[in-house]
Amino acid sequence: MIRMAGFSINQLTPTATIGGDVSMGALLAMANPGTEAVGSAMIGKLSHALAQLIFAVIGSIFILLGLSLPEGGWWAMITGSCLLGAGIAAFFIFLKYGIFGASLRWMVSRGYGGKTIEKAASNITQVDEETKRYYQTNNIDFLLSIFWNVLALAGGILQTWFFFHYTDIKTTWLIVAAVWFLATWFEIASFAIPS
Repeated sequence: MIRMAGFSINQLTPTATIGGDVSMGALLAMANPGTEAVGSAMIGKLSHALAQLIFAVIGSIFILLGLSLPEGGWWAMITGSCLLGAGIAAFFIFLKYGIFGASLRWMVSRGYGGKTIEKAASNITQVDEETKRYYQTNNIDFLLSIFWNVLALAGGILQTWFFFHYTDIKTTWLIVAAVWFLATWFEIASFAIPS
């Protein structure tokens, strides 16, 4: 329920995909400690982003094999895939090994920043511990989450077909799928925006 509420806010309000995750964090924090809520939201964001990347890469293969794109389109998709993959991989490593708070912990160990940095480092360290514990005990759940996200994204192809069908635009399933895959690329490009 909380995920659906956050997703709805992200998609239906002009909050640059940030408002829904703030709402999810607030709803999670009502039932769990704040650090668990933040960790859960970060893991959920990573799962969805990985699913989007997998879906977009698979779609790109279909697009590249089935449609003729200008050479610049090929390079943009390949470069985008590599850059997005690197960013998502870095995010995964930061979560799995609990290193988001490393710079703050370093500052505290050197006596920089005072009580404010010390409190922030303590909170982020708790989030780091939560995410490390999750990845040590829930690998299958994380993979299932990615699978279900990919499956949900694939449902967008049918939605796109309905749009074309009911607007009397005659097209092929390949074009319908290509439109949805490209739309997924535009959405995944916003992964770097904290949401």
